[in-house]
Amino acid sequence: MKKRLILSVAAAMMFTNLAVAGEIKGLEAYGRVIYIGDDLANTDGLAAGGKVKYEREVAAGLTMGAALHLSLPLSGTSDVKSTALADGDGEFYGQYELYAAYTMGATTFKAGQLQLDTPLAGSDDVRIVPNLMDVVLVQNGDLPDTTLIGAYVFGFNGWDSLAAKRESFKSYSMSEAVGVNGLVGDKGVGVVAAIYKGLLNTTIQAWDYYGFDMLNAFYADVTHTAKAGGVDVTLAGQ
Repeated sequence: MKKRLILSVAAAMMFTNLAVAGEIKGLEAYGRVIYIGDDLANTDGLAAGGKVKYEREVAAGLTMGAALHLSLPLSGTSDVKSTALADGDGEFYGQYELYAAYTMGATTFKAGQLQLDTPLAGSDDVRIVPNLMDVVLVQNGDLPDTTLIGAYVFGFNGWDSLAAKRESFKSYSMSEAVGVNGLVGDKGVGVVAAIYKGLLNTTIQAWDYYGFDMLNAFYADVTHTAKAGGVDVTLAGQ
C-alpha cells in the first residue's frame, strides 16, 4: 500500500531596509527556493521566487505601499501546478499588493489589496506567494488595552482559492474563491473583532465573520504565556 509522503524543503533569505547604493528605508525583499514532493500523487516541483515591497509615509499619517510576489517553477512533473508553486497552467505565478493606510489618533484606516491575517482567514504564507485580499479595514485603540477591528473583504487571490483556475494578478470575489458564486453571485465577507490585552501575559480575542448568503462564523480564544522552570510556556483555549 502506497503511503502519502509530502516533502517540502525551503531556503529563504530576507533583507529589511535593503541597502542599494545607500539605505533605502521602507524597502523589504526576500527570496525563497522551495521543493515540494507528493509521493502518493506522484507530483513534485521546484520553484524560486520571492517578494519586493516598498512602503513610505507620503504625508502626515498617510502611508502607501506596493509589493510584487513572484514564483517561477524550475522543474517538476507536468502536474507541478498541484504543488501550489505555479499558476493553473503550471507556469509562473504572481500577485501584487497595492494599499494605503491613514492613521488619525488611535484610529487607522486601511484599504487595498494586501496581506491580511486573522484566525480563520489569512495569508497562509508558507509557500512563495501568499494569499492576498482586497479589503477595507478600520482599527481603533481608544479603549484601554483593547483593539477593535471592522473590515469588509471584497476579493481574494492566492493558492487557497477554490476558483476554477488560479491566474496571475487576478482577484476573485470571496464567494468565487470559496466556490459558491454560482449559487449566491459575487459576494464579500464582513469581519468584526475585539482583542483585549489588559490581563498580565494574556490575550483574549473574538472574531465574527459574516459572508453574505454564504456563512456566519464566530471564533474566540484566550492565550496566556508564562515561564516554568526557565522555559516559556503558552496555554491557549478556543
